[in-house]
Amino acid sequence: MKFKTKILSFILPLTLGVTSCFGMNVQTVQAKETSETDENYYSFNPHVCSTDFYNAYGEEYWTSFFNLCDALRNGEDTFECASREVYIWCMVGGPLDSLFPAARYRLEYLGADAGYCNGVGKIAYAIPQKEFVEREDVFETIVESIIRDNIREDDTDFEKCAALYKYIADNYIYDKEEEAANKAGKINDFDNGIYRTLMEKKGICKDLSGLYTYLLLQCGVDACNFRDENLEHCWSYVKVDGIGYHVDPTWFYTLDYFMTPDSIRKQHLENSGLSGSFAPVYFYDDEPLEKADFTADDDRYAELRKGMNILEIDRERKVMILVTSGQDS
Repeated sequence: MKFKTKILSFILPLTLGVTSCFGMNVQTVQAKETSETDENYYSFNPHVCSTDFYNAYGEEYWTSFFNLCDALRNGEDTFECASREVYIWCMVGGPLDSLFPAARYRLEYLGADAGYCNGVGKIAYAIPQKEFVEREDVFETIVESIIRDNIREDDTDFEKCAALYKYIADNYIYDKEEEAANKAGKINDFDNGIYRTLMEKKGICKDLSGLYTYLLLQCGVDACNFRDENLEHCWSYVKVDGIGYHVDPTWFYTLDYFMTPDSIRKQHLENSGLSGSFAPVYFYDDEPLEKADFTADDDRYAELRKGMNILEIDRERKVMILVTSGQDS
């Protein structure tokens, strides 16, 4: 099931006090009140996507794509598909790698002529279908475990963003070997992508942000991936209470890149030698998204940038505890 979007109740100013911990300052930040919930409240949702992307491409595209997802989960050979154009979008130009990660490098594209006919799309597997289904089952089980271990049913969207940012920081590393292969033009030598990152706990920017975005979508937060104009960096764009923010999980060891507006995101990119515009990572054709609003002009979470990372989200005390870089008080 999908979570319902909840109203943000995290209100600035955030600072409650500063205490010492592990030789560093710990800044506590007030969060909303929560209650204990059934640990089995969440089950894997195979039909996830950004609201803006859904509205941009429309029901015909997404119904076909979700039909594909259902067919893949069952190891089937065909799925109902609206048109030849939609078939191409579903199989190679669309959201398959981002929203059905276990399929990456495990399907073979038949081409539009051979793969689509009279409302039916064909599926060709690169591995035995039983193995494909088992691969997906393992992936879904791990995703369920991550969400249940890190997210509560009554968490706000902000709390979900924070909890999963902490999860990435605590469990993943940046893959220097994959980065070198990417710079050398040999990225396809790696079995890269969200699935590999989830299983091996490492990846480069597109993998880490892709996984973060995917996990947010799984727990009901509206999110998509962003990239810079020169396609040299990827991060996540989230909407909390209908307001957009940038989150860059590649820099998970600091909160400088967590819940920032456009101005701060641009500044960070320029500091890294990346200039120019940035926009969502489109699916196949960017035209449908031209009218979507992906601005981020709110900086209510600026106080968080004083923190290095999230030490704890204490729901019983209704605070989030941040490790800061200052001296002990």
